[in-house]
Amino acid sequence: MEDAHVNILSVNGNEEVSFFAVYDGHGGSEVANYAMEHAHKRIFHHPKYMEGRFADAIQEGMLELDREMFQQENGETAGRNDLSGSTAVLLLIHRNRIFCVSALTSITTFRPCFGKPQ
Repeated sequence: MEDAHVNILSVNGNEEVSFFAVYDGHGGSEVANYAMEHAHKRIFHHPKYMEGRFADAIQEGMLELDREMFQQENGETAGRNDLSGSTAVLLLIHRNRIFCVSALTSITTFRPCFGKPQ
């Protein structure tokens, strides 16, 4: 299976923060599995997350993840025997704020669970 997912109901023990992600692997599962293991860590350990700048932390954390998948200590590209890729849909919920990100070709729609859209 080329897809991977993450569901964290309580981020770093904080019950006010939840994180969900689906990684749609293409051409193999290596990138989707790597993202499943590391993307949320790049986001939650990013200095901008600590500052409460969640949208910036998501964007920069995902860019860091992208860069590190192609680097090794010697500067050569890593894992390029595998030609897989992945799209991603991420959902971060912090108190009453929801951040929904679609990276590359994954598409999601958000519908409110309660009441009418405002």
